[in-house]
Amino acid sequence: MKINSLQFIPVTDSTNKALAQLVSDNKLKNNSLSDFFGLYTDYQISGRGEGQNKWQSNRGENILLSLYFIPPLPPSQQFVFNRFFSLTVRKTLANYIPGVKIKWPNDIYENDKKIAGILIEHSISGDTMAGTIAGVGININQTQFDPLLPNPTSLKLE
Repeated sequence: MKINSLQFIPVTDSTNKALAQLVSDNKLKNNSLSDFFGLYTDYQISGRGEGQNKWQSNRGENILLSLYFIPPLPPSQQFVFNRFFSLTVRKTLANYIPGVKIKWPNDIYENDKKIAGILIEHSISGDTMAGTIAGVGININQTQFDPLLPNPTSLKLE
């Protein structure tokens, strides 16, 4: 049985973590999520970034989304997917802010200010990529940010 949709949850600790749990739960039930299944929220309690970085976002002001993919790539080509996903997010934002750039491997910047962050997590089984969860946080309407964040911005501010 394939599940193909976009699911909303009002609050979660992290969309990547919640989607990983959903993928795992469905595998235990002999279901599988179809390629390009999405999970989004209005608020993340513990949004994550690369390494130990956190993603902070005000409730209901931004895009907080994770997508599940089954890339037709060998594990040695993981970065091909990462580049594709980052370039897609940049191209989408460039429709609204023409000067946005990628700060490789996972941030989108307008000048010296971060407008979006990407977190990609691959699962590998033997010599195949079993699944990928690609999360993105895009600051849309937020105008007030934690003063400890070094350089945030939003679509509304730009």
